[in-house]
Amino acid sequence: MKKKHTKLVDCGSTVFVYDYESKRDHNKFKFEVNTDGQITNLKRLFIKNFINEHLNLNLSFTLHLEMSDLPNLQVILDEFTASLKKYFDLSAVKYLAVLELPIEDESSHPKINIVTDIDYFQGTMSLMSFYKDLSEEDILTKLQEQVNLLSSKEVFVDYDDTSMMMDTFVEILTTTLKSPLCTIKTRSVFKYNLKNPKIRRNEKAEDHIKKRGLLSFPYQESAEIYDKRGGFINVNVYSKNINNSDYPSSIFEDQEDILMFNN
Repeated sequence: MKKKHTKLVDCGSTVFVYDYESKRDHNKFKFEVNTDGQITNLKRLFIKNFINEHLNLNLSFTLHLEMSDLPNLQVILDEFTASLKKYFDLSAVKYLAVLELPIEDESSHPKINIVTDIDYFQGTMSLMSFYKDLSEEDILTKLQEQVNLLSSKEVFVDYDDTSMMMDTFVEILTTTLKSPLCTIKTRSVFKYNLKNPKIRRNEKAEDHIKKRGLLSFPYQESAEIYDKRGGFINVNVYSKNINNSDYPSSIFEDQEDILMFNN
């Protein structure tokens, strides 16, 4: 006999609630495992750690690599972020990094794309004070020149609203997972000092909905999706993200992709 189940995934400023009927309570849905799961987990980590109800302009870094660097990505990241920590005089640098592999041209170089918790204005404050007459673009160029002195790899520096960054990083990971160079042993996502979303089920999920006051969140969206494990699932998204005018409604635009949930 089927019973009603509820799974809640709390990503901070956005909360996902999944209601479904099944003979058993599924630990993970189909879109939470394998390739689909990597996309889903990346989105949840991004929202939990870098997206909230405020506008966040964070610095991002792209390191250009050689294929021979792939087995040593963690070491490269550790050394690079340690240099960033010293340069920006920080106690720690929180980051989420995604490997970028070519999907067609195997002669192309891989890259590692890194979003950090370093605020753009925090990161460029000293340069703005020193180079008062430079434009914003020139300030970023100066920062890129200095960051390149910290690394043996070529580094591209940028910044953006983190909600826009998430779309870019998801696209990068999707491409990497389709690359012929990506194998079952390839590690494509790296993180440091990030918080994981909190998951609650059934009665605990219902209690959490009341305690967090989800019904008072300014943005709410609902849809029904189909999952190979959970069957038909009613998905309710509660969000405080005021800087995303088309979010979370945009996650339901393509039923086949199920963007947020099943990509």
